[in-house]
Amino acid sequence: MQRWLTKNFPTTRYNSLKVIFSPLVGNIQSASWFENNGFKEAQAHVNFPYPDKTDEKEFSSNALNVRKGNIVFTELNHCFINPEGEKTQYRTALASAFSDLAIWNEKGKPAALYYNNPYSCFNEYVSWALVSLRYFDYAPADEQDKLIASIEKRQVDIRGFKEFRTFNQYLLNIYKKRRNGQTVSDLYPLIVKWFEDHK
Repeated sequence: MQRWLTKNFPTTRYNSLKVIFSPLVGNIQSASWFENNGFKEAQAHVNFPYPDKTDEKEFSSNALNVRKGNIVFTELNHCFINPEGEKTQYRTALASAFSDLAIWNEKGKPAALYYNNPYSCFNEYVSWALVSLRYFDYAPADEQDKLIASIEKRQVDIRGFKEFRTFNQYLLNIYKKRRNGQTVSDLYPLIVKWFEDHK
């Protein structure tokens, strides 16, 4: 995960990355990053890793090994995508694209309750879409579509990110077609433009 994120977000570097597991976190997982005297640290705060047996018989052990990392990955990746999205060149476009959050978040669901400002909404869309890119890079090829569909169903139907499926397929498509050496951060102008065009 660290190698993948560092490769795809080359302008964001940390001297130390820590994953802190605690049952006290519950469902309020988070990421934090700090800098002091030139030393940068990123932390993912994650609930104790209780095994999730849901749909376990539907996937191979190789696919499950990738899927089991989703919660850690989606917290750790915020230490990279949040600084990327906060770059000056994206500010105006994101404020405009997310000026009406009802387009993106379903009322009464977690998306609308907890991601109710432009940056948190945008970053959560990107965070979970990166899971699909990780599946593309690491999961068995014949199980990728099913893994990706399960992420899309959860994000739309349960969490309430109304346009997640459409965005996820768009990002997956441009990632597959990227030029040799092109990173996810290189795709950010296209990502931000997609949100602008779909508001």
